[in-house]
Amino acid sequence: MKFSTLCFLILVPCVNAQQSIWQDEPINQLEYQHTASDFGLRGDVKSCMQTFETQNENGEYEIKHGAWCDHHFVKHLNFNQQGQLTSRYEKTNKGDTMIIVLIDYDDQHRILMVQEHIANIWRKYERFPAKNWESRSLNYSYDQGLLVAIESHGNWGDPFNGNNHHRLVFEYEKDRLVKKTIQRGIPVEDTLNIREYKYVAHSNELEEINTIVEGYTTTEGSMKFHYDDSDMKNLTGKSFIPKNPDELNQEMQWTYNSQKKTSSYVSGDTLQGMWYEYRNYKYNSQKDLISEYTNMEMDGRARLNCEYTYKYDEKNNWIARLIKLHHDIPYGGGSTYDEFFRESQELEYYN
Repeated sequence: MKFSTLCFLILVPCVNAQQSIWQDEPINQLEYQHTASDFGLRGDVKSCMQTFETQNENGEYEIKHGAWCDHHFVKHLNFNQQGQLTSRYEKTNKGDTMIIVLIDYDDQHRILMVQEHIANIWRKYERFPAKNWESRSLNYSYDQGLLVAIESHGNWGDPFNGNNHHRLVFEYEKDRLVKKTIQRGIPVEDTLNIREYKYVAHSNELEEINTIVEGYTTTEGSMKFHYDDSDMKNLTGKSFIPKNPDELNQEMQWTYNSQKKTSSYVSGDTLQGMWYEYRNYKYNSQKDLISEYTNMEMDGRARLNCEYTYKYDEKNNWIARLIKLHHDIPYGGGSTYDEFFRESQELEYYN
């Protein structure tokens, strides 16, 4: 049995204020997103500048900043010719740098180190007493072609703060992952989470993931994977069954379309006293999301329709995306209303 260790990165994008009961857990944030495809980019992208704008009361689009509002920095992404992210800078619309990310690779194009430097938005916009900048890093180690460890330094978010050392331990049998364990401390003081992996007979397709130790924002239970009977490589859905269901911890089901994209998600049952949530997704031929419908009751009933309209370049990357949010039943009460946003990407290619 082989062992390797891996720490993680907390990256949780948020499209709108309505939050799903199912949240991506720290154990799922395993690797730093460092390839162009991770960012949904296609082709030999050299650099990308991304902006996110909100339509104001006058119908004009603007970039918002501030600790008490939706703040979206202008992002500058740079990639090497292998399509790997080498640096990321995020700035305000006035040019003030807020986030710096630098990534190093070895001669085999394997990620070696991630360094992040983050300005404190609360100190900048609200003048709260705090450090101007905070830094954190991840250091990767390899052995016999396998990633064996990532050491974390600095604060990567609760519960993985800078006061403790954490690592995610991987265990393999015949080069196939069979267990992941999040541990805290050197020597190990505590085990935060354990997941065991089972596979479909005579294949490398996942059959089941069992969470057998509950940790931070995790729930004991089993994630089961479902496949097309005529093609066991064609994943059609998955379902999570909690060990001890309650109002928040309940069975969840996902379905996938022929593009291997999530087409729907459902959880809960109002008749059984559990919060209900349903989501439906549609995509275009480029596999980009064009509509999302949400029906949920969590701190009040809410229904939301989200529509996306794209403009593409000759490399099939979108360069403009318009977003319309329509609240059929407003979240938290009040009258129905629409919200409009605009995203843009300025792309440079190697060829």
